[in-house]
Parts: sequence; C-alpha cells; structure tokens
Amino acid sequence: MIIFLIVLIIIVIFIEYWSINNSLKGVDFDYEPSKILVEPDEKFNIVTYITNNSRRFIPFVRMEEFLPYEIETFSREGNITKDFMGNKKYLATVYLMPREKLIRKAVVSIPSRGRYILRGASLYGSDFLGTKEIKQDFFLLKEVVVYPKEAYAKDIEKVVGGFLGEFTVKRFIMEDPILISGFNDYTGREPMKYISWTQSAKVNRLMVKKFDFTTDPSVSILLNVECNTTGIVKELLIEKCYSITRTVCRIMEEKGIKYDFFTNSTTSNAISRWFYIYEGLGRKHFYTILEGLGRAHYDFTEGFDKTIDKSIYRISSKRSTIIITPHKDFKHLDKLYANYSDVLIISAEEAIK
Repeated sequence: MIIFLIVLIIIVIFIEYWSINNSLKGVDFDYEPSKILVEPDEKFNIVTYITNNSRRFIPFVRMEEFLPYEIETFSREGNITKDFMGNKKYLATVYLMPREKLIRKAVVSIPSRGRYILRGASLYGSDFLGTKEIKQDFFLLKEVVVYPKEAYAKDIEKVVGGFLGEFTVKRFIMEDPILISGFNDYTGREPMKYISWTQSAKVNRLMVKKFDFTTDPSVSILLNVECNTTGIVKELLIEKCYSITRTVCRIMEEKGIKYDFFTNSTTSNAISRWFYIYEGLGRKHFYTILEGLGRAHYDFTEGFDKTIDKSIYRISSKRSTIIITPHKDFKHLDKLYANYSDVLIISAEEAIK
C-alpha cells in the first residue's frame, strides 16, 4: 500500500511538472481586423484565432485580449475590463480539442480619427492540480486607421463651391498661351510676341497664333497645422482642419477637378511623400490623402512658410489654391498672392464659430 502511494505521488508529481511546462505547448494565438482603413463609427470585425496544434485535449485556456481604450464592442461573449494603463481587455475562457482552430469574431467600431494598435493577448493555462496558472504572451502589432469625419459646416461647401465656380469661368475667358488651336491674320492689335514667323513665311503675310482656352482646371490644396495655441484648443482646431480637408477633397472629386496636396503635418508610421501628394483624381488618390489624414498627429514638420515655398517650387505656373489652416492670421500671405492666381483661405477657427 505504501509503495502504491509512493508510486502514485511520483506519478502525480511527474504529471504536475509536465503540465506546468506543457499546458500551453502547441497553442497559438493570432487576430486581425477585417478592415484596416475605416470610417468613424463604422462597424468591422476583429477575428481571433486560437489554435491547438497538439494531439491532446486542452480543457482550460483563459484569454486576455488587449484592445485600444477607444474601441467599442458589440455582440461578443465574455467580459470587458480596463487595466491601469487605460487599455481594454477582453476576457474569455475556452477549451480546445486536438488539432482544433477556434475562430471568434467581435463586431467593433471606433468613434474617433486616428491610428489604433491591436497589441496581442495573454493566454493562461492550468497545471494538473489546478493550483497554478501558466502564462504565455503573444505580442502582435495590428493597426486600424480611422479617417477624419466630414466637416458639415454649411459655409464650407458654399465658399468652396463659389471659389471653384469663379475660376472655372475664368478659364474660358482667359486664353492659355500653351495651347495653340490655329492661326489668324495679324490685325495690328495683337502683341508682337504672338506672331508666328514660321507660319507667316509660309503664307507670305503676318499670321498670329490662335490660343485655345484652358481645358483642365486644377487646384492645389495646402494644409497647415502650425498653430499658435496649445492643449485642447490646439487639438480641436487641427482636428477641424483635417475634417475640412476631407470635405474639400470630396468636393474636388465630385466636381471632377484635379488637385494636388501639400502639408506640414506629421504622421505615425510615416507614409512616403506624405508632405506632397501628386496631382490626381479618383478613388485611389482621394483615399491616399484620407489615410494620411487618419494617421496625422498634431505636430508640424516645418513652418508653413517652407511648405508654401515647396508648393511654389513644384508648381511651375500660377494656379488656384485652397489653404486650410487653424488660424487665418499667418505670415507670408504676400508670397501666396504673388505666386497663385486665386487663393481661398479656410480657417478652422472661423469654421467652428
């Protein structure tokens, strides 16, 4: 009897030791968002995968899944708690059959613009005697970027629409010296520089170039986040700038007007060439700018005067431009008006009022 008890104790000790070292062996964890780029309050799924790669039954796995504080969850079993860092934890307990891959979906949304990180989870297994939990951390970095909301101030669409209407009309009044549609006889009223000497020699009389009207309107959009306030007021103004920028770009898309984009804002997980987006039009162009706005911070990479210089350097001819800025009273306005044919300034400070 004593021998039996000794053998039994040895077996229990062996199993206990083995379970402490192997309770989570072969268990993998992963999760991913169904969409990386989303609208504010748009519902999407976070799909969680817990896999038992072993041939044994695992009766107990406790999961702590880390979620951003701002995330809102819907229709998911389990408990949501908050840690001392302000992050949310999703808590659940599962069991795993041999070779089983457990898939769980959570319907979630995020109300505010920004870049959010899903940082993984901690799994806890139990020893044979149930007296101890064994922890295994799974560190992951999966991101979700939320676009800025539209700016619904009525004045913005009204002002931008009027501005676009004016320069669209102008392009049919003013001739473009680049586009030549033909030749006319010289009447003496045309500037001498318009005389085509090659064409005049062909017909043996003075001929002047006939110019076509500008056919492809385009706009430069400059976003400034250099702000003379701090704290919550600064963040509020810059957030408004991002929303206004989205609205302005959407108006360009609807009207079929090509536009390029300059900014001095910083972004997380930096997008290449974020300070300048080439002139374009269409879904890809629009959503490239939206992604940058979703990633953008409240700091600036350079003074707005340098951003203006870069825009002037890249744009060879005068064109219309829309400035989006926290405050209307910034320096170097003379430089803008000297290098751009038409300038519209939209300040977040005035739009909020």
